[in-house]
Amino acid sequence: MIRRTPTQHASRNTSRRASVTVEFLIAFPILIIATLAIFQYGMIALIQHDVNAAAIEGAREAAKLGCSTDNVAETVDDILSVYNIELDETAKPAAANQGDAHLDINDGSVGAALTETFGNASITCVPYGPGPTQTQVQVTVCLEIADVLPDLLATMGFSIANRTLTASSLATFE
Repeated sequence: MIRRTPTQHASRNTSRRASVTVEFLIAFPILIIATLAIFQYGMIALIQHDVNAAAIEGAREAAKLGCSTDNVAETVDDILSVYNIELDETAKPAAANQGDAHLDINDGSVGAALTETFGNASITCVPYGPGPTQTQVQVTVCLEIADVLPDLLATMGFSIANRTLTASSLATFE
C-alpha cells in the first residue's frame, strides 16, 4: 500500500484547481457569446413580429373604402410605436434620415391613387412577394435593425449593422 504525505495531497489539489481555472477561462467567453446571441435573436424576432403586424394592419387599413395614405401611415406608426420605432408620418414622400422606418403603399389599380412612401428614404425598402393586382393594395414596412436594437455582438465579430427587416402584406379592396 502506498501512503501519501500531506504535501502530495496539497500539490494534487493545487494542480486540479489550476486546471479548473483554465477550463473556466476557455469556456466563459463561449458562454457569454451564446447568451448574448440568444438575447439578440430574441429581440430581432420580437421586432420582426412587430414589423409583420404593422404591414398586415396597414394593408387592412389601406383596403378600406375611402382610406387615405395618411390613415395607413398612422395605423402603421401606432403599431411600430409599441417598441419605440418611429415612422415619421410627416416625411411624405419619404426623406433621408426621417425616423426609424420606411413605409411603401402600392395600389395596383389603374390610377395608382394610393401609391405613396413615408418615413426614412435612406432605408432600402424593396417589397417582396407578388405585386398588387388591380383590386389589391400592398403595404411594405422596412427598418434597419441596428437603428432600433443594440448591437450586442459587434465587439465579437458578429454585427447586425446594415441588416434590414422587411415585411409586405397584400389586401383586397373592400
